[in-house]
Amino acid sequence: MKVFDRYQAIEVDLPKVVEPGRYRLLRRTVLNGSTELPAGDLLWSDGGSLCDLEGEASRTFVGKDDEQEGHIPDSIVDGAVSAVVDQLRTGGADLPSPVMPARLGDLASATTLELELERVMGRGHLQSIAARPRMAMRYESELLPVSRARRLANDAVTRLASHSEDWLRREITGVIPRTLKAEVSEDDVAIYENVVFARLLDRLEDVLRRRLREVNVLLRKHDQAMALANAERLDYRLRNALCSLWGLSFVDNPVTGKTATETFQLIEMLLGKVRQLKRSELYAAIPRAHRIPLALRSTNVLQHDTHYSCLRPLWLMAHASAQGQAPTPTERYAAEKHQGERFAQYVGLLIRHALAACQLVAAGSLPGQYRVGAKSLTLLWEQDQWALSLEGCATPLHFVPGWRGFSDWSTQRERRLVFCHGSGCGPDLMASDQPGMHGVLNPLEFYGVERTRQAIEQWLVATVLARYPFQTPALPTDLRDRVMLLLGDSVQARGRGLIVLRGPSQGDRQRVDGAVDDSHANASTRQALTDALDDAQLLSTCRVCGDLVPPSSFLVSAEGFRAECVCGSRWTFRIHRGSSAQASFQLGDRKRPFAEVGSLQLDVALQTSKPSADRQHQR
Repeated sequence: MKVFDRYQAIEVDLPKVVEPGRYRLLRRTVLNGSTELPAGDLLWSDGGSLCDLEGEASRTFVGKDDEQEGHIPDSIVDGAVSAVVDQLRTGGADLPSPVMPARLGDLASATTLELELERVMGRGHLQSIAARPRMAMRYESELLPVSRARRLANDAVTRLASHSEDWLRREITGVIPRTLKAEVSEDDVAIYENVVFARLLDRLEDVLRRRLREVNVLLRKHDQAMALANAERLDYRLRNALCSLWGLSFVDNPVTGKTATETFQLIEMLLGKVRQLKRSELYAAIPRAHRIPLALRSTNVLQHDTHYSCLRPLWLMAHASAQGQAPTPTERYAAEKHQGERFAQYVGLLIRHALAACQLVAAGSLPGQYRVGAKSLTLLWEQDQWALSLEGCATPLHFVPGWRGFSDWSTQRERRLVFCHGSGCGPDLMASDQPGMHGVLNPLEFYGVERTRQAIEQWLVATVLARYPFQTPALPTDLRDRVMLLLGDSVQARGRGLIVLRGPSQGDRQRVDGAVDDSHANASTRQALTDALDDAQLLSTCRVCGDLVPPSSFLVSAEGFRAECVCGSRWTFRIHRGSSAQASFQLGDRKRPFAEVGSLQLDVALQTSKPSADRQHQR
């Protein structure tokens, strides 16, 4: 079956093992005989592992990795994405923070179940049930010596009459028995109410263990945020940017580490007591095979016993998420699809935040419209991906929202895969000094905006540098002479045209624009000169502070250029000798981990055209 692979942007045969959300269907089909999928839909899972498409051989969906200690639960990530997207839809013109939404703070507070369980444990009800359980009297029939028989079974006489081996002797008056079938009483603890108690302990352990992990994640993320705010190794500009996003999330709903710590300690205490109760003799006496339906029976013990009456409220609260009818495969498919669409919106929010932070980009008059110098930059959602297109650039930048996986961003340029959940990430990609390099960007990743901004600026700089030095077509002689007089050694003559080596100052640029308006050059020639000046001005603009570097601080040579801003930022472009088709751009003089500088450090390796004779004349 042919499908469109969104990650590779090509048509492929659907593999035996299918990644949910990766492939777009090219024809109508039916999933697992129940969910009809039209052409153009993405192929998501319906909650199971089977991927049986109409008329095709059976396939399987990729399952998620087993959740281990230290890993962030999928439920928290999904909840965080939903919270951010809900704020995006209702927040008006202001963009919500893409980091740690305030709604996650609800997890830091103790739930109704935990508070009720604390009350019940404090009064000793569950401990009393474990120590002194209710039980029933059960009678079993056994063959016993006459001296031990206390209560005859109903068929004791019948048994004695038909089994002479049970006789001691026979007399004229009757039979003297040796053994009798008697009923032996035994205490039975496996009554309905005690089974409810045992299965409730199982459920409470599962719920509390999951809650402990969730609150632990909040604590770790809170500690990471505090560490970022106080880390001296971080560049102060990166620290300010990260703290601004963190603070924006909780400006109206602050969550402190103290609240989460108290909740964590409470849950930990409750979980310890539940596990202690599971080591009691009563729990051990209840077979694991004994199960209880969600709807409890109303027995006298559950209703009126002082200790057992607390079981029903705890049972209902512990199973609240399991109440109601189980979703159908079609409903589960729709839920998976909806969550994937929400994550796609979240990726768009990351891109907009990154564009707002980029000093090379200015906001336009319409949503999705931006400006890079005089060129328009457009952000569009098309064909299940975000496309960032620069006017005059043939190759747009694509951000493809995935679902589960990883992607090494160091090997990508114009196509970036963004995943909601990590799966199978190697240790080299999960290194702490390179956050986001594995392409997993969700609200619990603090460096998501920084990583997205770096990707956008790498693409922008590479797009501009591919045309360096910027050459104009033939210009009218008076215009060419006027521009050379105004810009001096920032331009060089080449035939009847010019080569622009660096961006002019604001005053010189205004005078050049005036000269262009006064000239008799045609529209295409004027546009070509304007584009060359815009590209040179973009390279002369500091990515960090947004200021235009004066020509005296922008040094040009035959090997490239070097610029230094008053804010201390330096960037260089070097054409490697001996490799005529390779060049590199670098912002910053020394290599530092991404975790310390974020997008403030930029490295771009690109292919350039072979050096022409013009470069030999550059100063």
